[in-house]
Amino acid sequence: MKLSENRLQSRTENSQWQGGLDLLFRQRLAKARRNYSVNWAMDFQDQATPRDQNSMLFAVGPAPIMPPQTQWWQRADTSEQRLNQSRNLLRSRGDLNFIEPLGKASLLEFNLAPLWQSQTVGQDVTAPDSLVIKPLLSQDMEQQLWGAQYGIRYRLGDDVQEWTLGMQRQDYALTNRVLPDMQTMVAASPLAFRAWLPNASWRYSPNRSSQYRVFYRSSAQLPSAQQMQMVLDNSNPLALVLGNPNLDQAISHTVGGRWRWTQATQGKSCFVFASGSITENAMGNETLVVPGDTSLMNQWWQAWGGSALYGVDWKVLGSTGQGSTLTGKGLARGSQLSRPANLGRMPALRFYGTYAHPVTSIKSNLNWTLMGSLQRQPVRNNNVNSTVVTQSLSGQWGLSSSQLEQLDYNISLNMGWNRFRNQGPWSVYWTHTANARAQYTYRKRWVLGSDYSWTYFGGLDQSFNASVHLLNMSLAAKVLPNRLGEFRISIFDVLGQNRSVNRIINEVYLEDNRNTALGQFVMLTFTYNFRNFGRPPRDVPVDSPHPMGMPQGMPPGHGDPSRPWGTWR
Repeated sequence: MKLSENRLQSRTENSQWQGGLDLLFRQRLAKARRNYSVNWAMDFQDQATPRDQNSMLFAVGPAPIMPPQTQWWQRADTSEQRLNQSRNLLRSRGDLNFIEPLGKASLLEFNLAPLWQSQTVGQDVTAPDSLVIKPLLSQDMEQQLWGAQYGIRYRLGDDVQEWTLGMQRQDYALTNRVLPDMQTMVAASPLAFRAWLPNASWRYSPNRSSQYRVFYRSSAQLPSAQQMQMVLDNSNPLALVLGNPNLDQAISHTVGGRWRWTQATQGKSCFVFASGSITENAMGNETLVVPGDTSLMNQWWQAWGGSALYGVDWKVLGSTGQGSTLTGKGLARGSQLSRPANLGRMPALRFYGTYAHPVTSIKSNLNWTLMGSLQRQPVRNNNVNSTVVTQSLSGQWGLSSSQLEQLDYNISLNMGWNRFRNQGPWSVYWTHTANARAQYTYRKRWVLGSDYSWTYFGGLDQSFNASVHLLNMSLAAKVLPNRLGEFRISIFDVLGQNRSVNRIINEVYLEDNRNTALGQFVMLTFTYNFRNFGRPPRDVPVDSPHPMGMPQGMPPGHGDPSRPWGTWR
């Protein structure tokens, strides 16, 4: 049953500048295998996202005509606003490593990684000065993070097998200050994020063709400044979002293994990877859905510590300051108020496997891939804990060839199934895609290219299930001496069927949406290739072991195990 409706029109712009500097120094000492390295990096980012929007809210009420039980949509509120969001980041980080050999087969590694980071996040919303929640709509906050990670790792092994065991210590401090009053701290003292992060691994290489590896690692995820900022995002009046300054870090423990097998002379390879993880104190969203009984909403809001933490009552959060609201009390029935929170333990499983082999009869390579995942995401709705279970399985098949002098082609098929459940029956949906790409070269001057894709969406809302065919074509002419220049004219979406359909799953509901995608257009491009960078110092013999331990017969830079070594030119 519909309780309220929002009709939203918006226009968003985004501008971003970023850059960085990275310096590395390595020094080998007199004792064999003893060395150290010093790395320092600095990066910055400046981002601004203005957004203009017009929102019309409608509420359900009795119809003004007979029969009286008929529902009638009546416009209850209209708002226009400009929302400016910004983010500025400056970060300096270092990494000092020292390696001390203990014998022919063992060594100790020491590392120290200091970090200093300052970022400012802001939101400015044009709203009447008399609006009670204006301090929650417009706010700038500066977050500073400093500290270090340091640890030790022991390694024992040789070319056949290797064991590692290590321990990392994390000590970070964080402060949040509201601007322009730099003395207003969200927390009375700096927040401490400390953790012990162990790691271990085992590698076994019985021969040059195969390798086994098992590992365990742990990591910490710190909350972001956007998650901790006490600001209200009212871009969607029926789905308000608040920040949470009381967020804590999440700690993940992952166990995994992989097996790699390569038959270089035959062009065959196989790779299998599987992992399982448990995240303690996982970060997710807790949501309040406004019921008809306002006393319940007030009880839930106080359980959040809402009035004390944010300084306002829940009834005014949906107010636009224009004298009218959906319920006369701020938030509409059925609307949502959510914020990030630490919700408990989240387990996950992942699997990936691929096998590649040549098809000599058509001078092509064939790839088979299988992927799967399982995740149990904790959620909290109306202060009741539950779990969203998500499962996915996909298989991919691909055929490619570039051995013919004039013709290259690639054909692939991907079939994916997904299902999820949140305190109810399973919901199943699937997406299948097929792609074909071909390129024909005539007299080394003219290049005709075409790519076709077919996408099928199933299991969605009936009006969203769709079959989309997309065809692009291009014609290129190579010019200038040595064919270093290329003019190319491309026609996109020849069939005029480009559409964007996807499903969003969150803690409260699932959403099927269809977006307007870029339609047919023609593009002319010119490309110039720089190829002469001087002669290499020496050639690596094809039949000699590569200095970096790559399989015998593999040319430098080879990154695709699915193609026979002799086909690279």
